[in-house]
Amino acid sequence: MHVSDSLIGKVVDGRYAITALIGRGGMATVYRARDKRLERDIAIKLMHPHLAEKSDLNTRFNKEARAAAQLSNPHVVAIHDQGVWASPEGPRAYLVMEYVPGPDLRSELQRLGSLSLGSCLDITEHVLRALAAAHEAGIIHRDVKPENILLTNPLPSDTSGEGAAIQAKVADFGLAHVIDAESAGTGTILGTVAYIPPESVSSGIFEPPADLYALGIMMYEAITGQLPFKGETPMQTAYMHITKPMPKVADKAEWIPPEVDSFIADLTAKEPSDRPANGKEALEQFLAMRDSIDEASLARRIPVAPSIPQTSINDASEEPYQEKTVAYSHTSSLPVPTEPSPPETITSIAAAEEPSPALATDTPTEALPGTVEKAKFATATTTSKKKTRKRLLIILLVLALLAAAVGGWYFFAGPGKRVSIPAVAGQSAEAGKKKLTDAGFVVDSKEAYSDDVEKGLVISTTPSNKRLRIGSTVTMTVSLGIEQVEVPAVVSLPREEALTKVEGARLHPKVTESYSDDVEKDLVISQSLEGGSIVNHDSDIEIVISLGREPVELPTLTNMGRDEAVQALEAVGLHAAIAEEFSDTVPAGKVMAQNPSEGTVYRGDTISFTLSKGPPVVQVPKVTRLSVQEARSKLEAAGLKVDEKPLFGDLEWGGTVYRQDPKAGQTVKIGSTVTIGII
Repeated sequence: MHVSDSLIGKVVDGRYAITALIGRGGMATVYRARDKRLERDIAIKLMHPHLAEKSDLNTRFNKEARAAAQLSNPHVVAIHDQGVWASPEGPRAYLVMEYVPGPDLRSELQRLGSLSLGSCLDITEHVLRALAAAHEAGIIHRDVKPENILLTNPLPSDTSGEGAAIQAKVADFGLAHVIDAESAGTGTILGTVAYIPPESVSSGIFEPPADLYALGIMMYEAITGQLPFKGETPMQTAYMHITKPMPKVADKAEWIPPEVDSFIADLTAKEPSDRPANGKEALEQFLAMRDSIDEASLARRIPVAPSIPQTSINDASEEPYQEKTVAYSHTSSLPVPTEPSPPETITSIAAAEEPSPALATDTPTEALPGTVEKAKFATATTTSKKKTRKRLLIILLVLALLAAAVGGWYFFAGPGKRVSIPAVAGQSAEAGKKKLTDAGFVVDSKEAYSDDVEKGLVISTTPSNKRLRIGSTVTMTVSLGIEQVEVPAVVSLPREEALTKVEGARLHPKVTESYSDDVEKDLVISQSLEGGSIVNHDSDIEIVISLGREPVELPTLTNMGRDEAVQALEAVGLHAAIAEEFSDTVPAGKVMAQNPSEGTVYRGDTISFTLSKGPPVVQVPKVTRLSVQEARSKLEAAGLKVDEKPLFGDLEWGGTVYRQDPKAGQTVKIGSTVTIGII
């Protein structure tokens, strides 16, 4: 049991109660603990006591806290607190981190052997989202590997896809480096050699593409169950990253979609400029690639026998070199393998040339017998070692030059050569395919509608503006022209139903409203494009919606003449119906009444009005030569009054009418008096 295990049950700074040991690394031990103040489980990372006085390690430990604390992302393990605890074993720097209950990706790879393609891509997406956030904040992780990918739940052991949702979180920003800051370690690179990019090996450069290279190596390992580069020593592995071509996953299983290999090849390009510039760009490329993969392929897995973990959290033995964080020096030229010591550390060429200490040759003559002889022997041995090292260095330099030449041929003339994707947009499909094929690419064609590119011409290529290895697949999208749609018939339909149909056909409705005598309110009166016709999908269609009948103001017609009244009605779109009646009060020819006389009326309605015929009249009947009795009856029957004027006084015995006034045939008002003369 480690000494650190005795801390279980201890309370750090009076707040964090240590409950269990999670894992032990080269710098620190990680425990599960309980935050007594906030009542939550956390992970607490305690630096080993014997490292407390090393300022450079303290700097790295503190740098992890600062780097991770700048990030707020669901796929980055959050840092809650930082401090120094006066533990029973001495001062211990510590970090308080988010507790992730699941295993790390390394243990899952050991348990399962390999991952299904879908699980690998899910984890890759989460890691890319974390790196995108880090790179945007100006932070490079510099040690992306399975040990630093924590999972919220174990991965399913089969490909059913059932089980709890799994989220990946990137941890251990202990090697993180702010992009624009100067490196604190002159000439020293920190990182895990199995995942380290070529430019970091040869020149110590760590930029965002370095994290993407490590992710590409991790993807290959997760799918195939093994690393693409694995030498007998860390130096050999590092050298393989520079000189060896990246193997294809499809070489292990033919069913692997070519898009996966193409994406991994982009991430692991030897030249950083040939990789995506940062996590955000890589994420965009990844999402486009992921969408093109069918569900059946996502569920498949390359069967690999699970491995037994070589270490446990309570085992003090060293882990395999490819899982260790190593430090090594670099030079400005191609690195040359040397004999490292210890195996996890790559030393510089200068260190390899340093002679071993020899015994002093100026031993006094009073020395014990045999001392001089021993000194001479030691000097001779030292000289022999120098010559051996010199010969070894020459051999290694020659090998390095040969390897550089082979590498140069591979990348500039051989299978590893990368060429730019030709610009074929706007060319015919046949010409574009020939141009891409002549450049050495495999062409995958698909069709899509385009509002801007004519039918049969190339819209774009995916990826674009990239340099790819010869033999990579390039997707060429060919235009089907502007998409055509059928115009729906919407006349007489209600407004909402009509608009739903038009928008469903992806046409652009232009709605106007108009009064209609024939179409009810909110129904379609007309449409500008005939129903059933075929038009461009983005065409405009004018839809006229009925406002119903148009209300108009009713004019007052009373006392207007006939023509004036008719004109007043027609001016507002109304029709006239005319009647005539006698009136004792309204002059003849004037409107004496209208119907309706008030209220709302609509254009096209008929308005009735009555013209006065003046007072009622009658023609005076002829009553001369009639007897008085006959004349009186006839006049009274005509509605007239009678005034009798006898010629010779009263004629009680009767008489005959010899004159009348008004005369017969004259028109008079009913009720007028007619005077008759009687003899």
